[in-house]
Amino acid sequence: MADIQNSINIAVAFAKNWEKLASKSPNKTIYFENADSLDDSTPIYPYRDTSKGYSIGYGSFTKNNDDGSNKLIGTTINKSKADEDILSEMTNKEAEIRNKITADLDDYQYAAILDFVYNAGEGALNYNNKDLINAINNGGDVVSVLKNTATTSDGNYSQGLKNRRIDEGLLWNGSLNSIYSKYLRNADFFNNIGISLLLTGAFVYFYIKYHKRVK
Repeated sequence: MADIQNSINIAVAFAKNWEKLASKSPNKTIYFENADSLDDSTPIYPYRDTSKGYSIGYGSFTKNNDDGSNKLIGTTINKSKADEDILSEMTNKEAEIRNKITADLDDYQYAAILDFVYNAGEGALNYNNKDLINAINNGGDVVSVLKNTATTSDGNYSQGLKNRRIDEGLLWNGSLNSIYSKYLRNADFFNNIGISLLLTGAFVYFYIKYHKRVK
């Protein structure tokens, strides 16, 4: 059976990369770069995380009250508290699912499921009539099922979630690649750079070809 504390630590490090640390502005969502290098006293502000509520730190979400207000508004924490919060939340998630996992998982497999639950909620283990929890406990194709859970809370497909599910699958298999993981986390950015370079290259090619013809 997995070493629970080690699995939690692995899942926290994985989730930090995906959630990122925000926000360094009280007025808009701005993510910190190189969060691990920040001083523990660095102030961190809440940010709107969908119309349903606000988050703070590493994606710690709080739903709006019935009147639309949110208790996070106007609050401030620091880097040290953000680190404590994600560890505490991951520990709580582990307690929620411990009795649901009957298979003998290794540390990385358990960490992958912990990140999934941290991101999607414990109820998501019952995806598609319990396909995921059955795959976990009965030796099924967990990686393929994870990829099929890439939908938002309102049922819409999300490529960003699909990328995270792919990365969780690599973690599950013990084959996590830091470079590929970074690409998955920033796919839109890298893809846009690729398109820009392709268009620039095409322009230069046709420009040179045209000027050779007119000489």
